[in-house]
Amino acid sequence: MEESRDRLNLNFNCKEININPEEFWGEIIQLAFVNDNNEYIAITRLPYENELYIEYNDQINFIYSFYKDVIFKLEKSYLIIDVLKPAKAKNLPDKIIINLESSIENLQKILNQLKAESIPD
Repeated sequence: MEESRDRLNLNFNCKEININPEEFWGEIIQLAFVNDNNEYIAITRLPYENELYIEYNDQINFIYSFYKDVIFKLEKSYLIIDVLKPAKAKNLPDKIIINLESSIENLQKILNQLKAESIPD
């Protein structure tokens, strides 16, 4: 199944999940989902900012929002990301559905950190 983009959703098949090491979360938290074609969806938050930045393949496909206005929902083998109030967006819809073909134990932990009031030093 190939990725499809329309006005409502971005559907993405993830083969690999990359998370930057926890010891760097005081500087940057980054989570990347990669498919077979080396396309990616990256979610980034800097600890001194209140925005989450989501990028698809390059910097011209992005959406960002205040972290409290982004909802992460893990359902079976899917991560559903809803951006309720985008601060700015270009070439990305407000809803992203990622099919997780591989699981990772601490995925919920990093999702919680992306949405945390304060990020640990």
